[in-house]
Amino acid sequence: MKDNMYFELDQIFFLLNSYGMAAAKRLNPPLAREAITEETKSLPLVLPESMILLYGWRNGCDVSQGDSLNSLNFHVGYYFMSLEEGLSDYQALTEDADSAWDPLWYPLFSSGAGDYYAIKCSTEDTEDGPVMDYLKGEPDVPVIYQGIVNMIDTLCSAYQRNIIIPDKEKGPSIDELKYNETAHRLNPDVDYWKT
Repeated sequence: MKDNMYFELDQIFFLLNSYGMAAAKRLNPPLAREAITEETKSLPLVLPESMILLYGWRNGCDVSQGDSLNSLNFHVGYYFMSLEEGLSDYQALTEDADSAWDPLWYPLFSSGAGDYYAIKCSTEDTEDGPVMDYLKGEPDVPVIYQGIVNMIDTLCSAYQRNIIIPDKEKGPSIDELKYNETAHRLNPDVDYWKT
């Protein structure tokens, strides 16, 4: 899992960098497994191996006050959160009585406006977990990717085939029809892409 995942992440990084996207320039250095385990040990969930590997590749994006989030988008409309930012947002979301947030979800990508792609975790060790689309104020939180590995497969394929086209001013743009077809092909068990 690790070698293929890192290869695809490096491909995405290369494409973002070649377009001059800040998302590529502002990725934080990787985190060691021990640091991830230590930082998350108080959570009522266990991060899956795929998340440990993802943070072992890079620790999300360095987001500063006043940054244009469009230029930091790794996924269309969403930037890759650091472990520290994810922990902070996780705490706020689980303490918000008006939120539909499940304590077994961990935020991974953020829109910067309260929407997240989150991974559904477990209380035990797992390889991967479904990725959910949490939209603030919406009662339904659908699964959109079978796991992080499938999400990265989908993103890499979409970037390589120019289904997602980086733009450093506006952020990535997307051919939604082709993206839906790609996502369905690479996430065949997810109902979200079947429509």
